[in-house]
Amino acid sequence: MAAAASDGYTLLVMPDSITVNPHLYPNVNPDPLKSFEPIALIATATQLLVVRPGLGVADFSGFLDYARRRGSDVNMASAGTATLSHLTEVLLEQRTGVATTHIPFKGAAPALTAMLGAHVDAMWLMPAPAVAPPQVRSAFSHCGNVGGPRSEPARRSDRRGIRYCGFFASDNWQGLFAPAGTAKPIVEKIGRAVIDAVRTPEVKSRMAAVGFEPRGDGPDAVVEIIRTSLPKWAEVIRRSGLKLSE
Repeated sequence: MAAAASDGYTLLVMPDSITVNPHLYPNVNPDPLKSFEPIALIATATQLLVVRPGLGVADFSGFLDYARRRGSDVNMASAGTATLSHLTEVLLEQRTGVATTHIPFKGAAPALTAMLGAHVDAMWLMPAPAVAPPQVRSAFSHCGNVGGPRSEPARRSDRRGIRYCGFFASDNWQGLFAPAGTAKPIVEKIGRAVIDAVRTPEVKSRMAAVGFEPRGDGPDAVVEIIRTSLPKWAEVIRRSGLKLSE
């Protein structure tokens, strides 16, 4: 993509990993601010903390108290090593001093299934009903806010299901990019079309159904979120010592 012709006919939809991967694979990833031309911020989704049935935790502060008492006995599932759910767990540990045990899965759905079976204790999850089993979609219960700018709507309570215990300022986001050097009139024309589409009721409804908040913001919003996220994840990954093979 970074080497494609800058004619507006090759575009890239890229999530938050564009700001994570350069720190995990420094030799094989292009600079997200130099190699691409941002067009629009399409949508965002805040990570939610969910815990297994029967854990006895009612809200985020209760989870922290539980984790401080139990330490590494608390198993935190993730959608995989170095995914946003894993990195949010690492970020939480670094900011609060708790120390849990990371259990990576091959995707969010198997991690949630394991949690329903009480095989793991908790995980950070993007609120995407499309990847959740039916029992999970009907079993969230609102437990309070955690350090994020938005307030999540209450969900139906079900004591047999997974409990939603708050959210954290670690957003999953989706942006649209063109190769660097794409002419400004082309970027603006595509950006206007994307923003108009994102703001239609039909697209808003479809995005909400899979857990995203429609945005439809211009390129400045993409640049800002990249500039904010790059140093944040660089510090998280540096302090964790996390390394992946290239």
